[in-house]
Amino acid sequence: MGCRLLVLGLIVRSRNWGAVRSLAPLLLLFSCAGDTTRWAPPPMHQEPPTGQRVIERTDKDTGNVLRRWTIRYAPDGRAFRDGPEWLYWPNGTMRAERNWVEGEPAGRWRAFHPSGSLQMHVTHGPEPSNMAFFFEDGTVSAQGLALRGVKQGEWAHFHPDGSLSHGGFYERGMKQGAWTHHYPGGALARRGNYLDGRMDGAWQRWKSEPPTWTSAWWPAESEPAVGVPKESN
Repeated sequence: MGCRLLVLGLIVRSRNWGAVRSLAPLLLLFSCAGDTTRWAPPPMHQEPPTGQRVIERTDKDTGNVLRRWTIRYAPDGRAFRDGPEWLYWPNGTMRAERNWVEGEPAGRWRAFHPSGSLQMHVTHGPEPSNMAFFFEDGTVSAQGLALRGVKQGEWAHFHPDGSLSHGGFYERGMKQGAWTHHYPGGALARRGNYLDGRMDGAWQRWKSEPPTWTSAWWPAESEPAVGVPKESN
């Protein structure tokens, strides 16, 4: 700052204003060269980080660890998950344990209910593998195939009493084709098709109790209702 005041004073005392105007920028630059380091740009070529790093995320109120995972840096500086990952419920119990290899899910993955009971397990590999979900009491709630954690192929979902709830096929995580839904105990509830995860076309539906010919719900033979199955012989 002091060097700038000095240069400005010299400019004011000078009588050759044309020369001063042309030389003023150079005078300011060279007389204050020591001050210009404050405005020097940061180095453009910094070495990318290398190796592995363990990261934690904690609860801001309790300080409990909610997630801990490992990242690894590629030679070009890109970061990806590589190694184990743990997730925790706020009460400190394990929520999930996972493993990654170069950013891809690998090996055994498991998830847990807050009580600690198993909620899900799957073993990742190059081909679709068995994946299962569980109610808190340990009974199966759903099971089928998955690839990289995405449902693929035939799946069955169950009611808490163990009876089939609904079943059909998944394609890239979306319901496709024919699916049937059942009431607890196994009675048929509805049946139809899915297209890219959405109900498609006409669906057949049934009440939870089997219909009778005296039921007002059951239509006369001369007036068949769309979506209501006729009694088979």
